[in-house]
Amino acid sequence: MSGVALSESPRWRCVGIVGVGLIGGSVGAALRANGLADHVHGVEPAAASRELALARGLVDTVSDEPSSLRGCDLVILAAPVLRNAALLERVTDWLSADAVLTDVSSTKADLCAAARRLLSANELHRFVPAHPIAGSDASGPAAAAANLFAGRTTVLCPLVETDARAAARVAELWTAMGSRVVQMPSDEHDAVFAAVSHLPHLLAFAAMNQLIDHPSGRTALGFAGPGFRDFSRIAGGDPQLWTEALLSNRAEVLAWLSGFEAQLAQARTLIAQGDASALLEWIAAASNARRAAHTQLN
Repeated sequence: MSGVALSESPRWRCVGIVGVGLIGGSVGAALRANGLADHVHGVEPAAASRELALARGLVDTVSDEPSSLRGCDLVILAAPVLRNAALLERVTDWLSADAVLTDVSSTKADLCAAARRLLSANELHRFVPAHPIAGSDASGPAAAAANLFAGRTTVLCPLVETDARAAARVAELWTAMGSRVVQMPSDEHDAVFAAVSHLPHLLAFAAMNQLIDHPSGRTALGFAGPGFRDFSRIAGGDPQLWTEALLSNRAEVLAWLSGFEAQLAQARTLIAQGDASALLEWIAAASNARRAAHTQLN
């Protein structure tokens, strides 16, 4: 993993954003707040989201037609990952001949495979996969914020086919929005984020479902303290986004899930046996690791 060198001005003439929810809307807000684009155009299928994005000033114009992206010199795919991949099937309908194409998806394998299958050599040359590590348990344009990326990390996963100048310009854009930019191969990216994002979300979803399915769960929920609130907060994320993220990174997620199941099995055995010293050692290992990792957390 390495930093990306900066070289040119990050300003763009027209930036098109497909999907003006939390991330896409925040990109639009950051572009406008920092003067990084002459014009910001959104593409969004939901009428209510289009209206709110305009009302909040996240975009200058908005449409439900991808063909309206024609003329943009940068297009950012900010819809859920499987929808982003599907958009590439009609890329010639909306991507201008010299436009740079990037995304904000939290998984890369499916999208990069679709890009290699569906983009021309020239289009692939201008494709810069990216992932800003920022988010919220809220969703939609109502939650978008111009400072969402400030002080956060954005990972670029350029393909071997990606033009270095296109990657540098996308890196400069994220830096100008306050992000720290690093570079990582797409397969390493998906393994890393299965561990630190996709699996934790899956566990939070499972914990909430187990609680509401239990006869006493809703009563117990009324007594939940800060620890439960911290742990379960991410279960409030966008269901469509997380369904697509988990499915598009299924191999890595299943591998990490198998390891977690082994950890749970070990804990079950120690508790069932009443083995206090071994259970203490098991918990202490996790506690020490979390304390040591405190300064690394993004």
